[in-house]
Amino acid sequence: MNKLHVILPKLSSEELKQGNSLAKEVFARVEELKVLTNGYALRFPETQDLFEKLSYIIMINRACCPFLKQVLMAEPNKGAIWFELSGENGVKEFLANDLSAFLSKEFLSALAI
Repeated sequence: MNKLHVILPKLSSEELKQGNSLAKEVFARVEELKVLTNGYALRFPETQDLFEKLSYIIMINRACCPFLKQVLMAEPNKGAIWFELSGENGVKEFLANDLSAFLSKEFLSALAI
């Protein structure tokens, strides 16, 4: 196992449950997945509620997974929202495993798990 196998969430079980429920809802709306060298970039449709929910997911991830680099970007002129998740060695595999629980089947092959 790599050094990421011991992750002790700093969230309560209720917060983890809410986070998983929110992740299922949000990641069901992914329109595109790009494989990065050290992670993944996910494209979402432009909606205010998605931007807010992704911001909340970032807050949850910062509490339980401080090793993640997270970038939330809104394209100009009400374009798509991009959410990038990446990190150092081992993070891409961690992300692939985690995202596989939430993404639709069409994106699973891109995760290469």
